[in-house]
Amino acid sequence: KDFRQCDVRGNRAVAAILPSVATASLFDLDNEWIFDSGCGHDLVGLAKARFWERYFVSVPKARFDTANGKTETKRAVALHLPLEGTLGEGSTLLANPYVLEDTPGVLSMGLRCLHRGYAFIWLPGKIPCLITNEGYLFPLDLDGDIPLFKRDGRWQKVNDLDYCSRECGVKLV
Repeated sequence: KDFRQCDVRGNRAVAAILPSVATASLFDLDNEWIFDSGCGHDLVGLAKARFWERYFVSVPKARFDTANGKTETKRAVALHLPLEGTLGEGSTLLANPYVLEDTPGVLSMGLRCLHRGYAFIWLPGKIPCLITNEGYLFPLDLDGDIPLFKRDGRWQKVNDLDYCSRECGVKLV
């Protein structure tokens, strides 16, 4: 499938849920975000988001079973990550993490792959990569076996498509 042709209704759905508000950059809140296959929602901890409270929006109540027990929230914060200066110039990663009392920064792999037209690929012996709904290839960082988006990570430093293809084992045509 040509990922540049994917339906991007997920991005418009986010815009409908979160009213037109100013957004902060993803890395204004946290320096690294876990790219998680086990959580269907983007998440951020209150301690990291507190400074951006003026950008919080009310959302329908969501309940979570976490490692710290059950919790619920009605707050989210609108975030973006401009991907300019990279292989995906002009592309923007959108996030609207629920604000929980205590959690690491989490970007939902499932949300992006199932509803926003992204693809996640991690071949044996290679680094994981994200292919955006616009068809751009972004290598991710690793912390052990955990894929991450990091402030100064591979996604930002790599402007060479041949390098990305070699590192990820994926060639976009």
